[in-house]
This record gives sequence, C-alpha cells and structure tokens, in this order.
Amino acid sequence: PYLGNMALILLEVSPRPEQIELLLACAKTWMPIYKGDIRFWRDYGFGKRWCLIIRKILTADPTVFGKGGSRRGDLERILANLVTEGIPEASQLEEALKTLDPGSGI
Repeated sequence: PYLGNMALILLEVSPRPEQIELLLACAKTWMPIYKGDIRFWRDYGFGKRWCLIIRKILTADPTVFGKGGSRRGDLERILANLVTEGIPEASQLEEALKTLDPGSGI
C-alpha cells in the first residue's frame, strides 16, 4: 500500500485529465491484488480517495470519459468493483456518469 499511497498523494495535489491513464492503471493493478480487502479499500481510504480524484477530473473535463470510449469502459468496470467493495463514492460516480449521457439509458 505504500507505493499506492504515494501515487494517490501525488495525484490528489492537482488532479488533471492527463493523469487518467495512471489512475486507471493503478486501480486495474489493485483490483485483483486487494479484492475483498476491507482494510485497503475502506480503512486506508484507497477507494474513496481514488473516486474523489476521478470526480475532480470529471468535473473539470466531462468529455474525458465520453460514452463508448475505452476509458469509459475501464472506469465503469472499476466503479462496479468498488461498489462491491462497499465504496459509496463509487456509486455516486456511477450516477454522475449517467448524467453525462442523458437519455442513453446507461
């Protein structure tokens, strides 16, 4: 968790759309390693912190996760996993994504 924490600290300072690939790569790496690990996702706050960074980027540039893009698919899979880990911010982000595509039925 030490390196993951360092990555999040770096990204929390000034979240930007250019950092999306790193954020997605971190989450994709952590998912299989820490699946079901309450301490990692909730107690250490990795899930919440990751979601808050994504939320800030999404607020700054809603087009970064355009419908149908590979980033969007990756984000939706990660959020679904975080929801199963009990991260409420992931559910909130799923709802925010739906508002980006009104009438899409996502």
